Amino acid sequence: MATTAYYVLGLDPGQAADPTALALIELDQVQQPTYRLRGLHRFPLNTPYTELPLALEQRLREPPLANHTSLAIDATGVGAPVIDHFREQLPQIPLYAITITAGASVTGGHNDPHVPKRDLISITSVILEQRRLRVAENMRDTDALTDELLAYRRTTTDRGNDTYAAAAGSHDDLVLALSLALWTAEHKPLARPYRHYRGLPQGRIPTFEEIAMQGYKRLYNW
Repeated sequence: MATTAYYVLGLDPGQAADPTALALIELDQVQQPTYRLRGLHRFPLNTPYTELPLALEQRLREPPLANHTSLAIDATGVGAPVIDHFREQLPQIPLYAITITAGASVTGGHNDPHVPKRDLISITSVILEQRRLRVAENMRDTDALTDELLAYRRTTTDRGNDTYAAAAGSHDDLVLALSLALWTAEHKPLARPYRHYRGLPQGRIPTFEEIAMQGYKRLYNW
């Protein structure tokens, strides 16, 4: 019996010197799933935030992502109007606006959690250590993600607090996009097909094996 694949798209909106980055992971609805990293992409520097929903919409409307995808956005620096714009433009997509904090516990609402940076980075580290992340071969920006992971540092202050940041001169946008997706997949409900979209045609979603045989990588060449 074929299993159903679910997806989480992590999006780290760029700031002045960093591009907007996304990471797309795939998982099956099982305990402690093995995640498959299916897409990495950096938008051109200074891409307006208002253009991002349009860039994502077509892919999110098509199989296999349609009705099976949740979106996790770093809301820390972009502000409520940008998040509201995403929700207005992508009303069919469950969206989690995650504010990254320096705190010690998760606070905020269900759809707008405030998550310590420690938690985001730690979940990625644990999943890597458990060998529960698989990366598609020859995927664009895989080398860049590897470099970012190697350059990431945990530093303990004189007061005993841990801080997490990329080494000087390094980017961390892909790491954060991946961490947003993984944290959301581990802590939030998966997008349920058709439950929230009554009236849409219930076409069959291709299985992972079917997609792989039909040139899976081409679907995620963002």
